Amino acid sequence: MSENTKELWKNFHEAKDQQAKEKLVRHYEPLVQYVASGFKNGQSTVIEFGDLLGAGMMGLLESIERFDPNKRIKFETFAVIRIRGAILDILRQIDWAPRMTRKKVKQAIKAISHLQIKLGRNPSESEIAEELGITLADYRKILQNMNSVRLVSLQDIIFIDEDEGISREEMIKSTWETESGISQEMAELYDEIRTIVKELPAKERLVLTLYYYEGLNLAEIADILTVTESRACQLLSQILLRLKSRLALTQNVFET
Repeated sequence: MSENTKELWKNFHEAKDQQAKEKLVRHYEPLVQYVASGFKNGQSTVIEFGDLLGAGMMGLLESIERFDPNKRIKFETFAVIRIRGAILDILRQIDWAPRMTRKKVKQAIKAISHLQIKLGRNPSESEIAEELGITLADYRKILQNMNSVRLVSLQDIIFIDEDEGISREEMIKSTWETESGISQEMAELYDEIRTIVKELPAKERLVLTLYYYEGLNLAEIADILTVTESRACQLLSQILLRLKSRLALTQNVFET
């Protein structure tokens, strides 16, 4: 963070200087363009790119209002999560994710959970496809579609059922609050997620870190992993399915 940016944060955080806020918005506006561009492909017939930018700007403004520069958190990391969340909210409002895709995702989660119990380890893609009674190619299409309909949000995967009782916004909010501000239910869920993530193979932890905390897009992650962008998409989707299936087991969602 440059000295000039630090001064702007100080003026806004301590004195609520609106000119400083406007300058911060202009300085960080490229973040909105960057995040929104990741939602553009395949959705132009559903929602205008300008609408994605507008939703993202609302997320940026909220981030600037809520960010505490005294905490050891990069603003870019803090803002990207909220910008993505704001864009996902507008996509959810128009019911972008087809019901059939959500149904297939839920079936895959259940299959992975059952295989984890049966095998005592994370199942391979081939084993999951066999459990579902489909080909490996068809299973990878499900993974690909998770990205194309924006079911690759960490919060959307964890809270894919709206009746599970904890909203995605609560999850995001709790990430940046002190432990005393997190409900017992949220604290326990967050601990479960951290435990599961720690148990993931190094490569999968890297993908999660690059996408959700470093804010890289799938093309950039693909370059780092030296795989195609399509494969990077499938890897991310597979990781999130494993997270959801493990959470389903710990919360006794499925009968065994």
